Amino acid sequence: MTDAHSEGRPPHERDTRRTVRTVLGVVLLVIVVALVVDNRDDVRIGYVFGDVRIPLALVIVLSLLVGVAVGWLFGRRGRRDE
Repeated sequence: MTDAHSEGRPPHERDTRRTVRTVLGVVLLVIVVALVVDNRDDVRIGYVFGDVRIPLALVIVLSLLVGVAVGWLFGRRGRRDE
């Protein structure tokens, strides 16, 4: 299966791009896991109607999930589903 960005590229270039993306993804995942493991202290999160104390690791994971969701939503903008 090919995506719209790699249709005109030779197979070795597509494979190289896929390998680079995989390696970068693994490196980023390792960084996030290290941050989560090392930051377990509670922090105060302020809202308009109050605040709450939760582990910093949870804030990191929630931020990651929101970032992935936003990237997925805006990354699909402009692509046409066939």
